[in-house]
Amino acid sequence: MSLPVKVIVLSVALAVLSGQVLANDYAKGLAAYEKNDFATAVQFFTKAIEQDPNDTDAFAARATAYHALGEFDAGIADYSEAIRIDPNDSEAYLGRAEIWFDKDELGKSIADYDEAIRLVPNNSDAYVGRGRTWRAKREFDKALSDFDEAIRLDPKNADAFGSRGSVWWKKHEYDKGIADYSEAIRLVPNNGRIYLHRGIVWHKKGVLDKAMADLDVSISLDPTNCVAYHLRGKAWLAKGDFDKALNDFDESIRLEPKFVVTLDQRAWLRATCPKEKCRDGAKAIEDATKANELTKWRSPFFHGTLAAAYAEYGQFDKAVEWQNKAIELAPDDKKTDFGIRLELYQEGKPYREEPK
Repeated sequence: MSLPVKVIVLSVALAVLSGQVLANDYAKGLAAYEKNDFATAVQFFTKAIEQDPNDTDAFAARATAYHALGEFDAGIADYSEAIRIDPNDSEAYLGRAEIWFDKDELGKSIADYDEAIRLVPNNSDAYVGRGRTWRAKREFDKALSDFDEAIRLDPKNADAFGSRGSVWWKKHEYDKGIADYSEAIRLVPNNGRIYLHRGIVWHKKGVLDKAMADLDVSISLDPTNCVAYHLRGKAWLAKGDFDKALNDFDESIRLEPKFVVTLDQRAWLRATCPKEKCRDGAKAIEDATKANELTKWRSPFFHGTLAAAYAEYGQFDKAVEWQNKAIELAPDDKKTDFGIRLELYQEGKPYREEPK
């Protein structure tokens, strides 16, 4: 998360102090924050507050550092104190709204965005923040209205275009989503996340070559993004290139060993791939078991993957056991498909995906 605007302005002044002794604890806190040393930043901001208990900038800055540390309640307390001292501090409301959002207290987040917008009606970023909260509440029309207003206020706000694109995606209006993502990319060409999201929408439309091209760019801009590798692996699967899919799943898991969706996808590929070279029952069982453990054995789909892995390994009694558990938890519209695989396992046959 970013520092409040007025704090950012002050932090820029630190450049002037380069090579000099920083003047006070507040400035030292800003310097620590800029180095991502959030715990040290908290210590210096605390000293600044002790020297001036009415310093709203210090409270806001410490709140932002607490937010970065994941200490949400402490951050909320500091923003609340800044608001008590200055009830017209719109940026404190914005900062607190972001923490409420991360705590999944979306109603409180909306209330703080409302107040921030009332105080400063022309803040495009405030509308983006509130729009994202409406999106999280799945109130897509309200989200679109806020993103529209953000763009009206600032036609160069790439976050507003990208955020609106994600709503069109959720509403399955893929062409509108692609148009917004494309505008966001025009405004900010080096943002790998936007390429990632546009790649997802191309994939949803079934335009795999464009999806792959966007995912390639996303990975080149951020080679540490496990999600991009996962999604490119799925695109390779859709194109029937199982070896490249497996390579991308491997890299996704190397980057994030607890990324359960890739663990499950790799297990499924190793259990059911039509290409024998890519199958490995033992490794599939290992991946599927880990995915289930990380999700506390709650997913019928992950249960089904484990069943397929046991079938590939030749342990059909275990395959039947786990497929029955999958059927118990499965939504009604999936029970028929799950039942077809159960019959295969009962006959001592593994499940195979159809070749592309």
